Amino acid sequence: MLNMLKIKKLLRTVCFLLIFTGLLSISLYADMTSAYVVDKKIEIENKDKNLFFYENGKLYVNLDKIAVSQGYCLYNKTDNTITYKKDKTDVQPEIIIKFDLKKEKADKNEFKFDVKDGIKIKNKEVYIYRDYLKNILNVNIVKSEDKLKISPLSFTGHNWIFMGNGLVAHAGGWVSESRQIGNCREAVINSYNRGHRVFELDFNLTTDNKLAVVHDWAGYSGMKSSDEWKKRKIWDVYTSMMLEDILDIMLVNKDMLVITDTKSFEYTTEQIKEQFKILIDTAKEKDPSLELLNRLIPQIYNQPMYDIIMDQYNFGSVIYTLYKSPDKENEVIEFIKKHSNIKVVTMAPPKNRSEFIKNIKKAGRYVYLHTINDLDEIENYRKSGIWGFYTDNIYPSQK
Repeated sequence: MLNMLKIKKLLRTVCFLLIFTGLLSISLYADMTSAYVVDKKIEIENKDKNLFFYENGKLYVNLDKIAVSQGYCLYNKTDNTITYKKDKTDVQPEIIIKFDLKKEKADKNEFKFDVKDGIKIKNKEVYIYRDYLKNILNVNIVKSEDKLKISPLSFTGHNWIFMGNGLVAHAGGWVSESRQIGNCREAVINSYNRGHRVFELDFNLTTDNKLAVVHDWAGYSGMKSSDEWKKRKIWDVYTSMMLEDILDIMLVNKDMLVITDTKSFEYTTEQIKEQFKILIDTAKEKDPSLELLNRLIPQIYNQPMYDIIMDQYNFGSVIYTLYKSPDKENEVIEFIKKHSNIKVVTMAPPKNRSEFIKNIKKAGRYVYLHTINDLDEIENYRKSGIWGFYTDNIYPSQK
């Protein structure tokens, strides 16, 4: 037992030294706030001429050097696989990325990536097609002369609107066609693995004032405590989630954004304030840099709710969803014109009137519809000027 503990301690020391020595060759142009240098802009020089190369117009980058620069250490290596690990910290869940060189696949925790025709081996070093690796590590990788510039993804304002072909995974999407259930861990994983990066999820207060990912409590014999909900299996099979679970997934996948459906029209003003206080405080606690919080996009259901949430945090992007709004069409237009951070208006198809949509677009806003589960319907609506769609079972990879 003592020998095993010594070995584990030695491995952790070696891992740290690998990261540290890798970072010595990196020119930093931002202050570092973590022992594992992540989420900062860095430059790596091609000193040994083994950092990158081009082939058939594609940029391939040295997997080990990029992984180490992002705080990963080599965890395991076989003839056909390479595994990297980033240890859990106060603000980061543990991340394990396994590259299968033979099958041309990569797994990041439960999330899967295709790296077909994107792996090259030169002089016993593994290189990955740049675009594949940036999607897995969630960083920008840019060649500049004889260097690689690496920077974290940045989501500011409304750039989420242009992701995923305008599709939003409604309630996290479905587990599968045969298991038409959302708001559970398995549904989120399935939707992410099939291309979704923008998710809408339902949040409701628990008896102990936390936020559970659940559409409502009616089907569960009333409101539960957070402990009760965490132990609950949906359909006796699927994994229930709290807000903290979703935020951890977002910290693993930093290209993921979440639209909140807080059902606030069912709550008092004080309860709405409590919902968003929990949301904001939990996200700040998970990530004090506010990067995580800025990937949360609130939906509001009426005009007064806008001031309630904005008094607590200056959200850069807000959605006005109309399914419980008392506003007339002209009132909607006047309201969104007053607030530049409301860039999306969401509605159900019955409110899909051409003149209304035309006026929303004229105001420089985008129209989303919910919930559309037919690809032909989506294409027809696109022709009429609709930009985006909440959907349970249509994926960005589908044409």
